[in-house]
Amino acid sequence: MPPVDTAKMTPEQAARMEAAMKAMGGEHSNTQKHCLTKEELSKDSFMMPESTGMTCKRTIATNTSSSFVAEVTCSGEQEMKGQMSIDSLSGGTAFKGTAKMAATRAGRTMNVALAMSGKYLGADCGTIK
Repeated sequence: MPPVDTAKMTPEQAARMEAAMKAMGGEHSNTQKHCLTKEELSKDSFMMPESTGMTCKRTIATNTSSSFVAEVTCSGEQEMKGQMSIDSLSGGTAFKGTAKMAATRAGRTMNVALAMSGKYLGADCGTIK
């Protein structure tokens, strides 16, 4: 969301605007079904931000059967830096992961922390993409 110019607001209006913007952030959950193939996992674009106005580079620190850790650096219309980590659980039938990113645009920085988890549903994706 673009920054809001509070320069012409009263201090009370600016405080209410700031409180409303903070309330829009906060913690929330999102559940999705996604078919993830072996080919998709092997692509350089796996777990990378998708934007035509940015160029991103991923530097893999760990890539084993049980752990994936990478640093991400993006430049362009938005600067972004951070780390992602994914660990395999339950013999490879589930995972948990985190991502911590700092994105800067128009001189303002937003820090994002994600926690994710997933589980194997089956070998056939059916209609799920």
